[in-house]
Order: sequence, then C-alpha cells, then structure tokens
Amino acid sequence: MDTMMPLTDTKSAMNETDDHPRTVRKVCIGSQGRKHDGCTVSTPPLPRSGGRWPSIMKHFEDKPKTFRRPVWKRALKEGEKMNKSLVAYFSCTGTTKKLAERLAEAVKGDLYEIKAAVPYSDADLNWQDSQSRSSVEMKDKKSRPAIEGTVSDMAQYDTVYVGFPIWWYVAPTIINTFLEQYDFSGKTVVPFATSGSSGMGDTDKWLRASCSATTKWKAGKRFSSNTSVKEFQIWVVGLKK
Repeated sequence: MDTMMPLTDTKSAMNETDDHPRTVRKVCIGSQGRKHDGCTVSTPPLPRSGGRWPSIMKHFEDKPKTFRRPVWKRALKEGEKMNKSLVAYFSCTGTTKKLAERLAEAVKGDLYEIKAAVPYSDADLNWQDSQSRSSVEMKDKKSRPAIEGTVSDMAQYDTVYVGFPIWWYVAPTIINTFLEQYDFSGKTVVPFATSGSSGMGDTDKWLRASCSATTKWKAGKRFSSNTSVKEFQIWVVGLKK
C-alpha cells in the first residue's frame, strides 16, 4: 500500500488571485514513485502581494517531483544479496595502483596488490632490451612469475576486478599466475588495464584461459590514467546490463 505524499499542482495555484479558500488539484506521489491524480484539497487564500505563501509555493515549484538516486547509489531491495567486490591490481610504476584505488572506491570493494615475489627493477622493465626480464617473460606464454602472498579469503567475493598495465599488447604473465591460484567458478571476473596507447589486444583470450569454464568473464577495458570515480561507477553499472 503506497503512502501518499501530496504535491500541489503549483501552476494552478499561482494563477489564483482571489482571497477565497481554493480547491486545487493535487498530484499524489506514492512511496513507490507512482503518481495518482484526482486528489483535491482546500488551501488557504493566496495573498495578493507580499506574505509567505507565494514564496512557499515557489519553493515547491522549484523542487523535482521525483527523487531518484543514481543507479549505483540505490538501496538494495528486500532479500537482495549484497555483492562483495575485490579489486586486485599489479602495478610497477603506480599508474595502475591509482586507478585501482578509484575503482575500489567506486564499487565499495576491498583492495589487494599483486606483488611479484622478486620485484621488477627499472632494468627488468626495459622493453627495448630483448634480454630484460619482462621481455623474456612475455616471449614465453607459459611463463608464470611467482607472487608474494595470497588473498586471505577469496571465497567471500562475488566479483573480482583485476588491473594491470598492458605489456606487448597483453596482460603481464604474472596476472595468469594470480588467476590460476584461485577457483573463480561462479564468480564474475572483470579485467581493466592501463597503457600509454596500446589497446587490450588479445588480453581477454589469454587471461580467460586461466579461469574455470564457469567463470563469468567480462570483456576487459583500458582506461586513461585520469579516469574518475564517477566514470568507474558508470562503467560498472553498464557491466550489469
């Protein structure tokens, strides 16, 4: 049963100039946001000049007749399970880390850093050196760099966002190491990446293979370094469509 909240048809009221009590049409908005026409109510006389009534009417005239919160801010429906999210990221220069922090804020999720057991030095990351650590690893699709630590309770998460920089048009192979450490069956996995200019390339193809067949995989997306929390919120909502 809707709780009725009357909202005066202010246009009709403001056109009145007599001093007699008036009967004006009201639009009643229920608790579920449905409008119900036909309600009437007697209101006090409208002063010809001055007084508070016109200013009060102006106040209501300026207010929106519906008050809908953004999709990502709406309360859960009764019985609806809260989706718990984890934002895991691998970052050598700090760029991906900053984006991961904003995404975690957008989804109200936990943050986890994927750390290499042996940290990458500047020399390791020199893509122009064919013998650098990263170059050698990326030439070998079976390469699985070791990771320091693990997520304490992966089972509690429904959605896992995995962030990383793009290396040679794909994700670093340490991301395959991370994905192969856990059982993502029934969970939603969403990759996101950073890069100077490269797109996602074959990232989804190579990462998807590291998860179980029942993993709910979402296509990855590359983001610019200045992507805002609000932009992430909009993106996340779009993933559910």
